[in-house]
Amino acid sequence: MSLETAHAIWGAEAVAAALAEPNPAPLDAAELAAWMSRARTLGVGALRAWSGGLPWPSFCRLVRAVSGREFQELLEESESN
Repeated sequence: MSLETAHAIWGAEAVAAALAEPNPAPLDAAELAAWMSRARTLGVGALRAWSGGLPWPSFCRLVRAVSGREFQELLEESESN
C-alpha cells in the first residue's frame, strides 16, 4: 500500500492527523493481516466506514500500515541495527 492509497481512502487531512499521532496503538501482526485482508475485500467506501468505528489509536495504526509508514520505519530500524 502507499500514502496515495491512504489519501484515496481517508483524505489527506485525516491521514496527516493520523500519521502525526504520537501514540498509535502497538502493531499486532495478526490483527494487521486481518485488516489487510478486509481492505482487499471491501470497497473504499465500506473500508472507510468500517475504519471510522475504530478507536483513534487503532485507526492511526491502520493508517500507518496502509500508508506504508509502518513498513518504512521497520526497514529503517533494521538498517540501523
